[in-house]
Amino acid sequence: MGIAVPSFSVGYVPDDDPEPSGFGRRALAWGIDVTLMWVLVVFTCLVAVMLPAAPGTLVGLYAVVGVVPTYLTYFHGSASGQTPGKRLLGIAVRPDEGGRLGYGRALKRAVALVIVALIPIVNILAIVRPARHPRWHAEHDDVAATTVVRVKDDFID
Repeated sequence: MGIAVPSFSVGYVPDDDPEPSGFGRRALAWGIDVTLMWVLVVFTCLVAVMLPAAPGTLVGLYAVVGVVPTYLTYFHGSASGQTPGKRLLGIAVRPDEGGRLGYGRALKRAVALVIVALIPIVNILAIVRPARHPRWHAEHDDVAATTVVRVKDDFID
């Protein structure tokens, strides 16, 4: 004979459906990542200024157009699915069906984000939409079929 104990879990359990990240965590993580991307863009522009004309122009063009998609694709496509800002706040990008995002889908998500950010009225709506969506999805989440989920509690609850 044994004692029956009801099962319970504390925090994130991998078998459960992951809890979507709230709007505040996403916004704060994005602020951290934008700061880091800005540093990369400035550094890349400084390198472009020091190079001769033709290569300098290409590096400058990459600084303006390529740093953001490269940064987001590299980190979201990695095994953790986290940018430095997301890692700091305990959230990650996962496909809707679960598992790892992969670099192809991460690139698709990054390009969708950049396109939405470049369209004047749409980018304002893209800021408001996650706050009103039931699972806090942004446009780029819908395009790539991804969700930002909580993976651990670090600094903010």
